[in-house]
Amino acid sequence: MGSFSVRLSIVTLTLLITTFLSAFAEAEGVSITISHTFPVTTEREPPVDPALEGSKEVHLLADGWVRVVGEVPWLIPDSTTEYHTIFAWNDTIARPISFTDSDGDTIALVIAPQPGMPLDLTRHDLPVVHISTEKANLWDPETGIYVWGNHGNYLQHGDDWERPATINYYEADGQLAYRGHGLA
Repeated sequence: MGSFSVRLSIVTLTLLITTFLSAFAEAEGVSITISHTFPVTTEREPPVDPALEGSKEVHLLADGWVRVVGEVPWLIPDSTTEYHTIFAWNDTIARPISFTDSDGDTIALVIAPQPGMPLDLTRHDLPVVHISTEKANLWDPETGIYVWGNHGNYLQHGDDWERPATINYYEADGQLAYRGHGLA
């Protein structure tokens, strides 16, 4: 889990695929905390909206009244201090947004998806097994193996449902001990 605090007029928040990240931005009087959910998955039955599988819901919470500057159709107001939006699994476009508070101060943010969780070996004291693959291999409704998808995808098995992946094994000291490519 990570968090950070910024006292600038522009904050760039990068959404990570498998870790929880929150951010904090403030103007003179109002601060905004940004957090997001883990990717949405479905258990044993098809989802109500399959397009949301693998998506992340981003929440913005201000500690005082704020108003969105301009038209922002992708941002859903929950109250005068809370907003949310959803990034689909394949979103790649950064979303800029500005708020003003009751004193007229402006807080500008850019919320952007990142393709994956960066590997940081300094965060680990034990050996690490790192498996990577393309997002579509996990989240695509036609071919993803981690979603219900169009074919009950994650219930499937056999050669047709194997996906290419890379596996790396790092020793506790961070040295790469093994790299392999294959199907997962």
